[in-house]
Amino acid sequence: MNRTWSSSSNANHQYETIIAAEILDPAIKKVILSNDDMSLTTRDEIKESATFFRELAVEDGYVVHYEVTDADDTTAYVFRLVDEVGNIVYTGR
Repeated sequence: MNRTWSSSSNANHQYETIIAAEILDPAIKKVILSNDDMSLTTRDEIKESATFFRELAVEDGYVVHYEVTDADDTTAYVFRLVDEVGNIVYTGR
């Protein structure tokens, strides 16, 4: 996986955030984006712990997400790759 994200502050003291990843493994069907502790291993734990949680479907080998976020939610994103049966097979920043 190749990944990047960028945030720029706007006039409302929020951040315009874009997150993108190129998925190199065709077995990966979803990417979970979050801002939690990387040690969490289940979707429910991640969703409960994170203030930012997005689950994105891989389309043509990519995921791209744009959102205006609060400052507290704009930090240290965790990327989790999910296979076709729902297993998290990779976790990284």
